[in-house]
Amino acid sequence: ANIPAGVQFSNSPENSNFQYYSRFATQNGRASAALVKDLSAAKNAGDSVAINNKLKSLNQQMSAFRDSIVKAEPSSMLATLFMSLKEPVIPLAPKLANGKTDTSFAYRYFKGHYWDGMSFTDERLIRTPIFEEKLDKYFKDLVMPNPDSLIKEADFILTRAKPNPEMFKYLLTYFVQRYINPQFMGQDAVFVHLFEKYINNNPQVDWFTEKYKKYMSDRAYSLMANLIGNPAQNLELVDSLGKARPLYGVKAPFVVICFWDPTCSHCKEVVPKVDSIFQKKWKKEGIAVYGVMVDGGKQAWVNYIKDNNLKDWIHVYQTTAQRDAEYAAGKANYRQLYDVFQTPVLYLLDKDKRIVAKKLTYDQIDEVLNMKRNSGK
Repeated sequence: ANIPAGVQFSNSPENSNFQYYSRFATQNGRASAALVKDLSAAKNAGDSVAINNKLKSLNQQMSAFRDSIVKAEPSSMLATLFMSLKEPVIPLAPKLANGKTDTSFAYRYFKGHYWDGMSFTDERLIRTPIFEEKLDKYFKDLVMPNPDSLIKEADFILTRAKPNPEMFKYLLTYFVQRYINPQFMGQDAVFVHLFEKYINNNPQVDWFTEKYKKYMSDRAYSLMANLIGNPAQNLELVDSLGKARPLYGVKAPFVVICFWDPTCSHCKEVVPKVDSIFQKKWKKEGIAVYGVMVDGGKQAWVNYIKDNNLKDWIHVYQTTAQRDAEYAAGKANYRQLYDVFQTPVLYLLDKDKRIVAKKLTYDQIDEVLNMKRNSGK
């Protein structure tokens, strides 16, 4: 934003500094725009080189001007903004012992110096759009997307921010919202970690509404039961004839659990495709499909299985008596244990019933199986 030329400030060094910078930036910007226009009309290479050199000089002047403000007023808001915008300048990569260039040096240096000059206890940053953009870039481009790496980085930042309540509040909320329903499979473990370490039974975390606190609590306890790598909860369900077909009774190198509803339009689209890949590929490899009817009614379920020839699946459901007994005993239902609140939902388990993948498409499940085949695991 530009401050009108006639405006003057008294006893407000922050505004005076910004006005001073704004005037310089405006002049610099106009000169750069004129040079860009000249560049488009350049008639030969020599003219283009000369104009580009002038543009480079203007950029250097702008950088030097910002650096001068940081040096003269290091605690000012303007200096804080400039330090936030500044990115690490990567030096030449060193040579390794074998004489080759260290190809990972640039990444490690940039990541290691990304937060240089920024303070996680300066709450002024959270009132700017720059800080969140910088966080987004860091966690999107520089941190490995596996849960362990994400947890380590989130803990590091939250620990540094803890002395400032407002910054800590902002960052914890940022991480919760980012990972409570994450973009990538398995990252929900980050939210579970945040909930257990910082939120659950912590009276100091009092800024969430009661409704959102309940949502977080329900979500955390649901996810705790089905994190990637953990043993899946047993499913004590029965087939259409009432015969017990527990999940842990299934012997197979891999088990695909398909939670579905015969009246769900999306299930009607997906389930036949799951069956197709099962019949053509998975069944030959001994992979089992454990189909759980979630809703829709027993008769609609039986009819759909028959009409669509879903043979060789292990078809199961929970009887009303089972559900009532479970509720009376205070046990969690499989919907909560497997986070099944819409259908269809697919899980992939290994031979020991550990969760390999969850909430993927049938194609993605097959890709995971291909990786497992190729790795010999």
